[in-house]
Amino acid sequence: MKFAVFGNTHQVEKSSYAKTLFDLLKKRGAQLYIWKDFYSFLQMQMKLDVKDFEAFDTDSFDADMAISIGGDGTFLKTANKVGKKNIPILGINTGRLGFLADIFPEDIETVIDEIYNNHYTLEERSVLCMECDNNRQISPYALNEIAVLKRDSSSMITIRAAINGKYLTT
Repeated sequence: MKFAVFGNTHQVEKSSYAKTLFDLLKKRGAQLYIWKDFYSFLQMQMKLDVKDFEAFDTDSFDADMAISIGGDGTFLKTANKVGKKNIPILGINTGRLGFLADIFPEDIETVIDEIYNNHYTLEERSVLCMECDNNRQISPYALNEIAVLKRDSSSMITIRAAINGKYLTT
């Protein structure tokens, strides 16, 4: 299997389970592609030997599954990079709550076994995109929700929502 791996690049403790994951996947003969920022972080900050893996820095990567190591913020950044590729994302939660990244680090080995034995289910998420009046895309993608805030309390905002191009009453 091919895995694209993303991770938290700001807090060493949130990415400390990367070595465990990499060792498990190497034993399985997996191909690992690591997002360039995370690759550099693993080498420079965590002093991990990642030379056996390939770094990638474009959105044109291909993988059977993406893995996000961090909290929900890292998961959302991973989803942003995965975009419309229809690649499932496995979220390993090294943050606090873990609504999106809900696999605990101590369960990594069991989860990898389940993936290789096809004993898992995919949870569908809504992918959202927001545009302003000037057709400027604010953020490439969001999952499930977008918050729209007005500049000051005396201003009004108008929202037009559509699903797959069809108007949605707001």
